[in-house]
Amino acid sequence: MNNKPLSSISTKGVSLADSTSGWRANANFLLPTNYELQFEAIRSLLQDHEKNENELQARIEELERKIEASPPETEIVPIIQRIDCLESSVFLHAAHSMSALGALAPFFESLFHTLFLQIKPYFEGNGNPHDRWKQASDDAWDCHFHWVKGKRNKGIVEGIRQLSQATDFEKYLPVGYDEPLQALFAYRNKMFHCGFEWSESEKKKFQKMITDHQWYPTWFECSKSGGEPWIYYMSSPFIERLLELIDEILQAVGRYTGEVIRVKSNENHGV
Repeated sequence: MNNKPLSSISTKGVSLADSTSGWRANANFLLPTNYELQFEAIRSLLQDHEKNENELQARIEELERKIEASPPETEIVPIIQRIDCLESSVFLHAAHSMSALGALAPFFESLFHTLFLQIKPYFEGNGNPHDRWKQASDDAWDCHFHWVKGKRNKGIVEGIRQLSQATDFEKYLPVGYDEPLQALFAYRNKMFHCGFEWSESEKKKFQKMITDHQWYPTWFECSKSGGEPWIYYMSSPFIERLLELIDEILQAVGRYTGEVIRVKSNENHGV
């Protein structure tokens, strides 16, 4: 078993409270849910994870010092304790990764789903020719689905991308916004269906996804046992990128509301 250093999940510099009030007021005009407070709750959760991992890492380092200072006839006890702590650290890291995943994936899903339903009244009946508008209203605005040649397909990232393009919201999103979302939801599917320890075939499939989609190699870490992949985690840099992305998306919602939705609202009211 290879022990990788426990990652520190930093949330410094990522705070919606530091953002300007203009875009926040516009975002609150469109979104009925307080995503800012949800975001702060997620940050607090991740900070608790960091504290727990640091405490376990300190325990491992304490045992290593004890082993070095112990005579050969008494060092077996701290050696066994260290091995137990190392194995525990692998599963603790996996549990924290799943916990972060369980907070972040539904956050993004809810944010986009709610956003498009809120945009819906401003676009319906305006003659927009996009293929989505040829579908039944509820389906057309559900980001869990996308259409290819008139056929409905399940896939939330593709649905988000298609609706963002159809409503011109994509122009306000950061370049490459969909790549971390694709990685996040792919990892969610593996963790929620397969647990911490995946079968060999599932591990190979996930590694192939990383290669095929050309995701950043730093986005996922993998503990190894006997030199072979064992458990996959979301890395600290990837979690930090997702936190930054939340801020960027909410700012995009604010700008989009100010420049598109408020204009459409005025047009609909004859202003």
